[in-house]
Amino acid sequence: MGEPAVDDRGQRVKLVFVGGYPARLWSRVSRMPPDVHRRLRERMEHGTGSVTGPTVIMCIVLFGGWLVIAIGLRTPIVSTLKPITGLFLASMLTSLVPQLTAIALLALWGQRRFNRRLIDGAVSLGHCPSCGYMLKDLPIDRDGCATCPECGSAWRPRA
Repeated sequence: MGEPAVDDRGQRVKLVFVGGYPARLWSRVSRMPPDVHRRLRERMEHGTGSVTGPTVIMCIVLFGGWLVIAIGLRTPIVSTLKPITGLFLASMLTSLVPQLTAIALLALWGQRRFNRRLIDGAVSLGHCPSCGYMLKDLPIDRDGCATCPECGSAWRPRA
């Protein structure tokens, strides 16, 4: 669901699932040990910057755009669409379309932030975010990335 993640070379990758099941079951579906899974979930849930400046600005811009369309432009839009669609459908379009657009944009924004936090957390713990393979002690390529031998995705080491 959502936008696909990319590795540090720009290739699309599927990320590991950091789900709600117990960490002791994690070793059955990933190469990450249960303690690494537990620490990664903890970073995802209690990481820094849960509400960042750009997120707040995006919410304000989307809400302002919705207000302009739903309140300021509602009368001209409804009067234009009313002969074509009828009053009810024209009113619903001016109310629902901006709301659904804002919800979709916020969902994509959240998916990007989630992917980036998962990638940063897994790589900083020394594991591939795509397959869970241990990245420690792998040779670094010329572009500064360590290529995972299991899945072929490339990640730059993070502190």
